[in-house]
Amino acid sequence: MKSCRFFSQHNNVLWFLLRIFARLKPHSMVQEVKYNGQTAIPDDYSAPDGDLEVSLNLIHEDGALKPIPEPKEIFRIGKTERLLCIHKTANFTHYILANDNNASKIVSFLDEADLTVSQTISNLTSENLTDIIPFGNMLVCLYTGYTIYLLWDGDQSNYKAIPQGWPDIKLTFGLRCDVENTSEGINLSWTTPINGFGSTSPTIIDSNDFLDDSSMRKSFTDKLMGAVNDFVVKKAVNESRFYQPFFLRYAFRLFDGSYVAHSAPVLMLPATGMNPLVFNSLNSRSANANTGFDYGICSERDYIYLIVGDIWMKAELPVNLLSYKEIIYSVDIFVTSPMYTYNQSGTIERYITRQNLQSKGLYSQLNVAGNYQLRPGLYDLLTGYGMRDTLVTYKTKTGYNLPNNIVELPPRDFTKDIEDIPPFYLVKSFTLEELAEYVPTQQQSFKKIEIEKGILSSLTTRTTLPDDYDSHNTIAAKGGHVYNSRMHLYNISSQLMDGYYGASQLDKVFETSETTQGTPDYVFQDDTTSAFVADKIFVYVKKDKGTIIVEEQKSVMGMDTWTGTGCKIPFFYYPDKDAYKAEFVGTNGNDIVKVELPLKPHGLLNGAYYFSNFAEQTCITISEEPAASTDKSYKRTNKIYVSEVENPMYFPVLGITTVGVGSIMSVCSATTALSQGQFGQFPLYVFSTDGVWALAVSSTGTYSSCHPVSRDILVNPDCVLPIDQAVLFGTANGIMLLSGSSTQSITDTINTDKAFLASNYPKFDVICDMLQHSGSGATNFVNMVPFPDFVTRSKMLYNYRHKHILIFSTDKNGVIFPYSYLYSMKSKKWGTIQSYFQYSVTTYPDTLAVSMPNDKSNTLAVVSFNGVENTAPKTGLMVTRPIKLGASDTLKEIKTLIQRGFFARGEVATVLYGSRDLINWHLVGSSTDNFLRHIHGTGYKYFRIAAITNLTAEHSLHGASIEAKARHTDKLR
Repeated sequence: MKSCRFFSQHNNVLWFLLRIFARLKPHSMVQEVKYNGQTAIPDDYSAPDGDLEVSLNLIHEDGALKPIPEPKEIFRIGKTERLLCIHKTANFTHYILANDNNASKIVSFLDEADLTVSQTISNLTSENLTDIIPFGNMLVCLYTGYTIYLLWDGDQSNYKAIPQGWPDIKLTFGLRCDVENTSEGINLSWTTPINGFGSTSPTIIDSNDFLDDSSMRKSFTDKLMGAVNDFVVKKAVNESRFYQPFFLRYAFRLFDGSYVAHSAPVLMLPATGMNPLVFNSLNSRSANANTGFDYGICSERDYIYLIVGDIWMKAELPVNLLSYKEIIYSVDIFVTSPMYTYNQSGTIERYITRQNLQSKGLYSQLNVAGNYQLRPGLYDLLTGYGMRDTLVTYKTKTGYNLPNNIVELPPRDFTKDIEDIPPFYLVKSFTLEELAEYVPTQQQSFKKIEIEKGILSSLTTRTTLPDDYDSHNTIAAKGGHVYNSRMHLYNISSQLMDGYYGASQLDKVFETSETTQGTPDYVFQDDTTSAFVADKIFVYVKKDKGTIIVEEQKSVMGMDTWTGTGCKIPFFYYPDKDAYKAEFVGTNGNDIVKVELPLKPHGLLNGAYYFSNFAEQTCITISEEPAASTDKSYKRTNKIYVSEVENPMYFPVLGITTVGVGSIMSVCSATTALSQGQFGQFPLYVFSTDGVWALAVSSTGTYSSCHPVSRDILVNPDCVLPIDQAVLFGTANGIMLLSGSSTQSITDTINTDKAFLASNYPKFDVICDMLQHSGSGATNFVNMVPFPDFVTRSKMLYNYRHKHILIFSTDKNGVIFPYSYLYSMKSKKWGTIQSYFQYSVTTYPDTLAVSMPNDKSNTLAVVSFNGVENTAPKTGLMVTRPIKLGASDTLKEIKTLIQRGFFARGEVATVLYGSRDLINWHLVGSSTDNFLRHIHGTGYKYFRIAAITNLTAEHSLHGASIEAKARHTDKLR
């Protein structure tokens, strides 16, 4: 029994020792490592087996590493040339080029039909050119400080530059007024209370007595106002003539019906007082005793005098006016509704005498020689009996005396209308050729504008003129973007206009030798003999950087002086609400004098104005005239100007959007559905120095709201890329994907300060020699910089066909990195590609890149990502992150390594590295094919597999099979 117990105890000990020896004995383990995409996060110790440190010319898609397709070269350009854009329409495709090295810095284009011969675009330079944006059959050229538009001329087979700014036409207007009257008078009768009932000679009552009775006032008003209104309609409205104050304005009508370059509102004054005038003569009053009441029949004869005028115009035209005829279809004249000086629906209250009547207007007055004395831009005051003489003279009647009494029409203060300015309605259109008929000749200075009869009777049904905004200013932009058939310009710099042609702001009246019986000889003349002549106008505009003073140097305006120290300027306008003062500066004898007008913002128009209420301004003597600002520009860095549909030249005020308070760096649109049931919830993204903003489009095409969606700041304006469903943009934190209003990083797995360096691995130069692709020193292809440094100056392009995003960059000295990062939208994996991309140009659905060519010639290759790929095998490199084989801290010895995938023998060469500390790496073995066997040597904790591939397009590398043995497992290492 004891022996059995002893044997049993010794068996247990033996069994225990055998188990210990079994653990100490090395044993083989076989593992499959599946290759993944390129990563840098997490760190090497924690990285999963199969993640790649380098995936050069290889991308992980469909579960395996595949060769990255090469773009197809389509043509070459010179090394000093730039491919600015691709102008593509249904009829042509042009490649727009700039030669920065040429002395004249010419801009040319290549037609897709012949890519060997370039044609120069006349009068266009690449100096200070920041961008060219195709828009229909036009090119919008953004320069530092201004913008130029190029229009494709199919007849000439070249581009034609539209002159910068709008043509400087100067239209001056005047009224030629005369008088229409009821020469025989109008008989009116009514029943009125009288004194002395039953008497054969009733008492003659005062002419105002009957107006004390309200019923009598209404009866008399109805009869007289009916006669007045009928006369006005017949002699003024139906004849398209003007009898009440009104404003006039003109503007260019563009090819799409938009209006730009509006003139200042011109205040036209046929009369400021009562018009028409009704002169009253009582005929008889008789008692009617049979009625039994103290009432009688009263009658009177009324003479209606109506001052009516026609618009006359003269034009000063630039020599290049017809260069705009493809853009400007007409110059349209607009007027407002009458600003009535009397209340048409009011009640007549009284009679007045001529001595109590005062009215200002463009009336003619006779001097002692019997000739009219009228000065341009002035109004005169008619009072008392002088008005009778003037009105009689208008009708060329002599010896005709008007009654003394005047029926005072219900008065109305129309000055509020002048400050509000009613809408403008179209009354006349001129083609650019027709304007030549209004250029002054020796025979006449002004010419009458023939307005079609009946237009004024339906004025409010005609086309209205929307107000202008900034179209006179010189607009420059840092960048542009086309979306929704509208041009978007952003980060705006605007240069103030000098001001309107001063003489055009005041209506003119003419001097004529017409006598009371003679035939009118209508000759308009500028009067430069007045006591005060203003030849300059200075306008003060307050902007963020301070006051800007603009100067109109081409104004010559004669100002009448009643007292020798004053002048009359009824209305003045400047198209900027920030203008606060205008100074008319001129001479009075040997003195420099000025008239200062305070300006205030207009409530309805985009400008500032002055209205004198027909008061006289005072001339002040000054020591010297003001000096205009040399720099008239101001910044609007947080503004986006959105054009009208299909018209990149017109930016309505409703299309101007303010985004944050920073400077806009770039604009990009997302054009596909962003969520279920929605399309374009945030179709426009704005990248500013204070974050990213999303703009929602309204039903009218403008933007209805602006919301911040990210605090991330764009690293540079070129690092923005639309990919249909979303927008990618580069930040200091990596590349962000913006979809709807959510943002996420797609570079978290590669965004690290650590960079892969080939010099850390023995004999890696041999691998680099095997990678010589494009004939340049390949060692640099695998010496990378940290991704944050790479992305700082990066640009991006999108390969629509394969859904690949490529990111390429330069160092701080502008030297191009010889590799690009590639992200697959299909697999969400990263890789890299050998490249020397300089920049890209998108022409959906293709993307072109300009790159150094493989043959290292003195040219640049323009390559397409939408063409047929090169079917020849392409060299690639794969280096794994440290492989731990499931035992991170155990020494291991790899005995066999076999690369797995779909490839031919010899298309994959293998190199194996080992390390015990993740820092120092040693060459373990290498093979010219995918098999690595009979590996001997010391054990390592970590291994890296490098594979040099030469795969064709249909082949792929999947992973590796590894046989390894654990070493020295008896202690913790």
